[in-house]
Amino acid sequence: MQKIRVCYIFRRPGIGYSIETLFENIINHLPHNIDATKVSLPYHTGVIGRLKNLLFIKKLKNCDLYHITGDVNYVALALPKSRTIITVHDIKSLFDTKSFKNQLKKIFWLKLPLNKVRYITVISNKTLNEVREIISNPEKIHLIPNCIEDSWFEHNESLNLNNKNILVIGTKKNKNLTNIIKAVKDFNIQLTIVGKLTNLQRKQLGCINYKNYFNLPREQLKKLYLQSRLLLFPSLYEGFGLPIIEAQALGIPVITSNLEPMKSVAGNAALLVNPYDSEQIKSAIKRLITDNDLMQKLKKAGYQNANQYRCSKIAFKYAQLYSKLLQNA
Repeated sequence: MQKIRVCYIFRRPGIGYSIETLFENIINHLPHNIDATKVSLPYHTGVIGRLKNLLFIKKLKNCDLYHITGDVNYVALALPKSRTIITVHDIKSLFDTKSFKNQLKKIFWLKLPLNKVRYITVISNKTLNEVREIISNPEKIHLIPNCIEDSWFEHNESLNLNNKNILVIGTKKNKNLTNIIKAVKDFNIQLTIVGKLTNLQRKQLGCINYKNYFNLPREQLKKLYLQSRLLLFPSLYEGFGLPIIEAQALGIPVITSNLEPMKSVAGNAALLVNPYDSEQIKSAIKRLITDNDLMQKLKKAGYQNANQYRCSKIAFKYAQLYSKLLQNA
């Protein structure tokens, strides 16, 4: 089998970890004929730093193809079109305002790079539809979702009926914590919130029994899932919605939004709610914690749904795309 040398291009270390963790897992599950080289950009801020990144990338050698893993799409301008792939995770932040800065970012982070590369991968149908509005050749878009590592799959059939812990992942505006607080305030539960709380959010939580964690290692986060009765994830916007399949892989029932991409990612294995309606969220919580048969049904269906997002399966999809690219280069 022919060796394929793939250079994975990452943003400067320290900027984040979600993209890096995702592709570390994908790289670890690639077929043996793919030789992966991880390249991190040395600069981050300012026009000068990004110009230096372009010069740095232009000097890369010994790569059959280049895979830009996300967040630094502009480096495609320094790479050969016929041998470059970009993964797009989420583009909403570039459309939030019509400021001059954001208009420039839309040009140099989206329109120019996405039209220059050979293939674009997106992590959900939601992102796919957003990208379609930007590029001139939508046929080059491929949907390859995020993945979850095998170590997270624990199919535990047991159900602790005394567990009153509800898990919430994320505290940014799109995570909808305000409506979550309204929905849970009349329940005798404990809220476990992962993500840094603002002073306003702490005030809104008031007398609700809660614990707060942030900057957790993956293993500690996994323990919080396993200690929870359910995951409450009525997000207003996601590029994908990884917590849904994290919970499902661990046998934790999920309440999430009836919006895309959460609806599709959940795969008919979660209770769906209107995230803007706190009463509907409240009703779903009540239904789930009082209906044990429904809990068991969602645990089983969720585990089956999460199984399609194993990293070995997602890595194989990328390997197929790499072969296709080189055949057509």
